[in-house]
Amino acid sequence: MNENNTEIVLIPSGNTPSQIDTSIGALNRPLASLLEHIGLPTENILSPVEERRTVHFEYNNFYNEYPHAKSIQQSIPKTGIPKAVKTLFVKVICMCYCGNGKGYKNGVDERALYYYEKFIDMFTIEEIKVFLQLFNDNEFVLHLDMPKAEQRMRELAKQLRSKTTDVLVKKALYIISAFAGKSLHKIASDSSYKEAIKHI
Repeated sequence: MNENNTEIVLIPSGNTPSQIDTSIGALNRPLASLLEHIGLPTENILSPVEERRTVHFEYNNFYNEYPHAKSIQQSIPKTGIPKAVKTLFVKVICMCYCGNGKGYKNGVDERALYYYEKFIDMFTIEEIKVFLQLFNDNEFVLHLDMPKAEQRMRELAKQLRSKTTDVLVKKALYIISAFAGKSLHKIASDSSYKEAIKHI
């Protein structure tokens, strides 16, 4: 990881889905290590967010997410989402909100959903911009080849459009919500998406 690079790479981009799933539990606070390396303070919110991310990839995630989501709620400072963990926070919350598309619960812990909706309601234009860039992240789009998860992600993009008046951001969100012909899993390679986020 290069300290001058703003992308947070948590797993090797060449990993297959099965390799990603099995590597999640072995991750050892990657963002904390990065923050310490570049001299930024680690926040209390970091640990519960990473725990929440790890649980999301477990087999019975939709039964186990609630306590972790609750711990995140209790860890968020009154000043809002710390800048140091903003990208990871947006990534984890959006992934968990959309689920993995498996099971009759859509891979979403229904008890935790209240918290995910509350966190998303906190999003400002800055968090929305982070969301738009995440489709280049292999881990973020991992389950978007599943119809239920993909549909929830489209609906989330549509929902976020109502939270901003920024014309360029709204356009990019529309491209995601209305993306046709292919799965959102592949949107990062689409020219219209590339062009839209280039101006954000």
